[in-house]
Amino acid sequence: MEQVMGRVKQFREEFKSRPGWEKGTPKRVNNLTKHTDVYKKTGKCGVGHAMAAINWNRIKEAYGDRRSMDITDGQKAIVCKLKNNPLQINSIAYPIDEMNLPDWFKELPFDHGSMEEKIIDSKIENLLGVLHWDLNLSKDRGFVDDLFS
Repeated sequence: MEQVMGRVKQFREEFKSRPGWEKGTPKRVNNLTKHTDVYKKTGKCGVGHAMAAINWNRIKEAYGDRRSMDITDGQKAIVCKLKNNPLQINSIAYPIDEMNLPDWFKELPFDHGSMEEKIIDSKIENLLGVLHWDLNLSKDRGFVDDLFS
């Protein structure tokens, strides 16, 4: 158990050092045209990853970015969570095939904690939860761990 938890802890540290856009979750965005039409009429979209794709297309257009790809129906995209921001959006996606992410995107306030929780904690729980191990042992709690070890 200690060896597994040590490796998970090491992975967490490596993951935390990555930029925010590399911590997103891949999703296929089906029916984006339909979701975009609904959004334009109501200002709402009930499908989170579709809303994230709509946000990419909207903000890309607002920045006058004609170099980056649009997200289109059926395309795979990486969905990233955001912290509170002036744009008042909580997530944004980018096309999985986009090779050169624009600076305006890289400067967004990514919610590292939320994405780490989604990517690491839920996956570890799915894999190791059946063993009834204390999965918190894989989390770095810094000073508190050092103080009581």
